[in-house]
Amino acid sequence: MDAVEMDCVVGRRGEARVILTLLFRRFRFQLMLFLPKHNQEEVGKALDMVERLIGLREFKRLFGVILTDRGSEFLDYGAIEKSCTSRGSRCHVYYCDPMKSGQKGSCEKNHVELRKVIPKGSSFAKLTPAKLSVVCSHVNSYGRPQFGGASPLQLASQVVPAELLDGLSIGLVPAEEVMMKPGLIEL
Repeated sequence: MDAVEMDCVVGRRGEARVILTLLFRRFRFQLMLFLPKHNQEEVGKALDMVERLIGLREFKRLFGVILTDRGSEFLDYGAIEKSCTSRGSRCHVYYCDPMKSGQKGSCEKNHVELRKVIPKGSSFAKLTPAKLSVVCSHVNSYGRPQFGGASPLQLASQVVPAELLDGLSIGLVPAEEVMMKPGLIEL
């Protein structure tokens, strides 16, 4: 599989809560994980949670290579790479060159879809993992022209284990019910 692109989406300036995104390039499926704090420890905990949901073998298959920027929350490569269920590693992390976040441009471009629902500068004070699951489901259920109208979630569900989608409460939203604008969740 291609590298998975990892980034954080921040809310209003000064707020601790952020959204950790993990984008599967091939089918533009983007996981969105709630982080109560914007730091290295929370990034590690989020990846540990994903590993526990799907197991080390599946984690390595899906997230074997992670590409991210040099944000301070991603600098503890040990916490990202080290398995929480065994003594070995679960993935390899690579960093974009300085000032070249475009090297993970698919992730950045896909944030545009997220920002249709949660505009830049929105407060994340009332954001919860449950609300973020709703956003993730809608954004990933939105059909894309490059896939002949299929949605990233439709494509991902053929590759991503059901344990991951179920564990994160991500489900396919019927096309006519997809809402890609503010108001989908209360913030």
